[in-house]
Amino acid sequence: MQRKIPTTFTIDLDLLERLTKVAANERLTRSFIVRVALERELQRYEASARRAKSGVRSTSPLGLKATGR
Repeated sequence: MQRKIPTTFTIDLDLLERLTKVAANERLTRSFIVRVALERELQRYEASARRAKSGVRSTSPLGLKATGR
């Protein structure tokens, strides 16, 4: 079983309102939606990083510029 660590972060009010609305409509918790979204974005970013290492140019899914590290 994976260990879960509580965390806090700041988001824009409009994003929180959208998150709350989706959670209510889908009968899910906000924290579940955030965890799923974060996992998906991390997977996209990691795939992009792997492509970059293999020489394939692509834009970061997070809109970040590569720093050459």
